[in-house]
Amino acid sequence: IVPLRMTMWSAKEDGFTRENDKVLGVIRDVARECERRGIYVYDRGGDGNWLFDFFIAEGLDFIVRLVGDRHLLHWNGKRLAEDLAGDCEMKYRQRVTFKSHGKELEVPIEYGSLPVRLPDHPGVELRLVVVKWPGSEKPMMLLTTLRAARSRRSLQQVVEGYLTRWRVEETIRFVKQAY
Repeated sequence: IVPLRMTMWSAKEDGFTRENDKVLGVIRDVARECERRGIYVYDRGGDGNWLFDFFIAEGLDFIVRLVGDRHLLHWNGKRLAEDLAGDCEMKYRQRVTFKSHGKELEVPIEYGSLPVRLPDHPGVELRLVVVKWPGSEKPMMLLTTLRAARSRRSLQQVVEGYLTRWRVEETIRFVKQAY
């Protein structure tokens, strides 16, 4: 993995406003350099209206891991993502292999998805992709703009897209250690 952009900042630097502004600046730069192509993958720290508002306004595709306490609109009303995840039919099962903290892991997972919308953006179709694995108390909940996230193959791509983000964490750890 080769980072497209790495930058450091400090809350003490002149002109610093908010960390969110710095993050959005980096995403804007990457989107411009990549001609707005790609899928932006973010961890639970991105489960905020500030990021969803930005992605939707800019027309950028995303996969964001949810914390679970976010309300989403579903055909049966406004509900917590965590509650929707509990009702999601886990249609597919497979084993995935990924690296975490320097170790290669292979785990069985099951996953499914539901159509949802954000209360602040009721006109934007989204998918809640729910992933469960043994030993996990709560399922992993991924919110995505990828409309094709219904078939086994497309759902698998969303899950693998998020798991690839973990490889980025490994790269960041390596870079920090190198400094």
